[in-house]
Amino acid sequence: MNWFALLALGLAVTLAPAPPTADARRAAALAGVGRLAAVARPRRSRRLALPTRGLVGCAGVAVAVGVAAGAGVALGIAAATVGATIASLVGGGLARRRRTVRAESLIAAVRMLTAELAAGGRPAAALAGAAAMSGEHSAAFTAAADAAGAGDGGDAVATALSARHSDLRPVAHAWRVAAACGAPLAEILGRVAADLAAGQAQRRTVAVALAGPASSAALLATLPVLGILLGVAMGASPARTLFGTGWGQLLCCVGVLLDAVGVLWTRRLMRSAET
Repeated sequence: MNWFALLALGLAVTLAPAPPTADARRAAALAGVGRLAAVARPRRSRRLALPTRGLVGCAGVAVAVGVAAGAGVALGIAAATVGATIASLVGGGLARRRRTVRAESLIAAVRMLTAELAAGGRPAAALAGAAAMSGEHSAAFTAAADAAGAGDGGDAVATALSARHSDLRPVAHAWRVAAACGAPLAEILGRVAADLAAGQAQRRTVAVALAGPASSAALLATLPVLGILLGVAMGASPARTLFGTGWGQLLCCVGVLLDAVGVLWTRRLMRSAET
């Protein structure tokens, strides 16, 4: 097995998706029934997750050692850099996807909670229904439903909501305000849901605006590879120079490192624009 096969095998192990979790199959049990028919369902997503960091690190080290043993230290460093960069990009994309799904599930849960309370439902039952739609926030809504069912008061419900997830702090503050001032809880939660939906819409707008720069950055990152392929097509044998000579291997390593730095720096700029 040559160094190229070792690189391909290491990248395949690094980027292999983990089995889907049970949270991805959580059903919106109360949506679409009776007075809750107007509440939007959170979209389902096939959640992909990278393996643990230990497995990713072991795969990267194995690839680097294999390539270094078969083709030289410089190419081993280049292979490890390529694998780490791809794993970082894929992991960032999956994390962004999970944040989007979590935000949409929270919006759907708050809207359903608002609809249930506006229709005269009991807070404990409304919170239990929201737990069935909230995905990662299910435990917090369940704890809040238990507190409401035990009659512990608005502060206990708000504490149960905000203790586990910072995303639920607006809902917890709304519950405290309604308990302290006697304001209509459904109306306050409706405004919270509208604010959450506006924030999600703003993030989508920013993502659309950044799609063009992201495509340009991806094209620039792949231009060196296209240049090598063009040289091969012209009969210049750049691969033999890059992989078969000491100076070529050094140049390949430096080029890969600079390309990876450019890709990661571009991603950092886009993250700063998103926030």
